[in-house]
Amino acid sequence: MWSHAGSGRVLRQRRSVSQRPVRRVADDWRGWEGERVWGSLDGELGFRATHDKLGTVTLAVRLRSDVYEPSVRDFLWTTTALLLLDAGRLDALAREVAQLTQ
Repeated sequence: MWSHAGSGRVLRQRRSVSQRPVRRVADDWRGWEGERVWGSLDGELGFRATHDKLGTVTLAVRLRSDVYEPSVRDFLWTTTALLLLDAGRLDALAREVAQLTQ
């Protein structure tokens, strides 16, 4: 069984900015074209959301190290999680995110 742990510090942006993308995805729960992309100003935390127009939103969450390693031309580590979300639950997710960022 694989397991790994990582941690990172992401600078907190203004609350209204961090809540807005999640609220927008929730408001468009019926679907949209292409990808919705947002993240932290420093690039250490990133999100990509797509909608299959069948009721599922795929949310890719990426966390990466803040240390760039010139010898490999990349950051020391990066991890990504793919979350499959029921489009009907996006409003509840947006409310939870709003509570976390208060």
